[in-house]
Amino acid sequence: MKIKTIAIVTSLVALVVLVIVGIYVITSEKSDKGAKKDITSFEECAEAGYPIMESYPEQCAANGKTFTRDIGNEMEKYDLVRISSPRPGEEVGNNFSLEGQARGYWFFEATFPVSLESDDGEVIAET
Repeated sequence: MKIKTIAIVTSLVALVVLVIVGIYVITSEKSDKGAKKDITSFEECAEAGYPIMESYPEQCAANGKTFTRDIGNEMEKYDLVRISSPRPGEEVGNNFSLEGQARGYWFFEATFPVSLESDDGEVIAET
């Protein structure tokens, strides 16, 4: 009878240890999921599935760092030009309309310079 009790207790202890080890392994894999890849930009952070904050410009936090979406110099020119469409980072086709508002004395008769640049800064069109 005593041997049977020892066997049951030993089996229960072994089962508890296995459950604890299993829980540890599962939780450590989840916490290391995004940490395996070194995140260095907003795009990498978003692609890795980290949440994007509702701010402007958008921000994404990963591994204790916060990354901000690059919107060019829009904030520097906000008092002069406000573009409503297309938005920074938005993909456009061959034909699209540029919509927004301009204020100040730097343009003449509703005419002002516009340049369209690719992601790497190459000027595609100017008018």
